[in-house]
Amino acid sequence: MKFWLGVWVALLTFPVTGWAASQFYCPDYQSQRVHWVTHSAQMKSVEAAYSVTGIPVLSTNPKALEKMGVSPLAQKFAYYYECSRHVLGHVVSPPESVDQWNEQVSQANCWAANRFYYYEESGVDQLRRIEAEINALPRTKWVFFPGPVREVHFKENCYFR
Repeated sequence: MKFWLGVWVALLTFPVTGWAASQFYCPDYQSQRVHWVTHSAQMKSVEAAYSVTGIPVLSTNPKALEKMGVSPLAQKFAYYYECSRHVLGHVVSPPESVDQWNEQVSQANCWAANRFYYYEESGVDQLRRIEAEINALPRTKWVFFPGPVREVHFKENCYFR
């Protein structure tokens, strides 16, 4: 039993060498490097978590990415969204009320949107396309997309200079 638990922990903390891991650096709220792992049993395409040893991870499921059926741009937003949960400390500080939960979702959306606005070439145009794609996402696809079912309105809800 201990052997299989050790194997599971090792697999959970093994870094992904695919495109997602090479796309950007993601720190947690303590500036610790977040590790990329694959976890084929999870429903969401990407989830922020901590391993049993306290290592921050972004757990990805390639099959869920395919089932999500969104563009590579929206997939990148999904990664940024989950990275933001580590950066902002939401993974270790869960909300205590619905209002706090809504605020955390809004903060994560805006952090991800800011990554496009400030760090991506033609970020404003990309944000418009991402916003339209997310807002048109059918409910059946939200099972795989990170976060709750929601509409995003970056210009109205996020601060951009």
